[in-house]
Amino acid sequence: MKYCYKKRLHQILHKIYTFHFISQDKIPQYARWNLLGRIYILLRISRIRLNFIDHDDVKPCLIISPGGVASSMLMLHTLRFADINDASDADCLKHIPYPMPGLGKSRILYLYGDPETIYESLRRRDLQRFHIAKLGTGIWPLLYLLPRWMLNNFMSQPIRKLLLSAIREQIRAFREYDSDLVLCVKHEDIWKRKEDIAKHFGITDPAFIRDFPQKRSRNTRKQYPEKG
Repeated sequence: MKYCYKKRLHQILHKIYTFHFISQDKIPQYARWNLLGRIYILLRISRIRLNFIDHDDVKPCLIISPGGVASSMLMLHTLRFADINDASDADCLKHIPYPMPGLGKSRILYLYGDPETIYESLRRRDLQRFHIAKLGTGIWPLLYLLPRWMLNNFMSQPIRKLLLSAIREQIRAFREYDSDLVLCVKHEDIWKRKEDIAKHFGITDPAFIRDFPQKRSRNTRKQYPEKG
């Protein structure tokens, strides 16, 4: 009975996951303003959290982060040389809270940085609740369903505390994960370790190093803003 229930739940979530009533590249923007879109995002995230991952959908190379650490910039550059996960997080793998068994043998680059700096980067772009849904555990992702004005006016401090805790827990989970498949790199070291990143992903094209994006000040608008 338990197996049948789990199998049926898997089938339902798979139908939801594959029913793309929103264009994949517009999901993050749509979800910020529309309740139906936010429910859709949570259902997609729940499929990943329950480890209902279709191995055929998982790319051989993954870039994962808490956000706010130039992951979008690096992903948009790397996709020219390797088969990686979606830069706008349409596959819900960019901000998973911990290494999941369903990722199989994918090679993971985990980017991280100072939690306070990451939080401020997310706050400036009004992405707090979006990232709580992706990084949070238990019932906290349900906060994503609440109106933005309610969270910003009445729950800003609890949201800050929860998100900082989730960011720190994700950093701990990936840094303590003992596997040759995971390479952890701090935001400020990305440019110094571009050769290590290329080697980790098996990239031999010299253009990866030659055309590597220039480092930008964290206080200026990013060339490739995070979408989630």
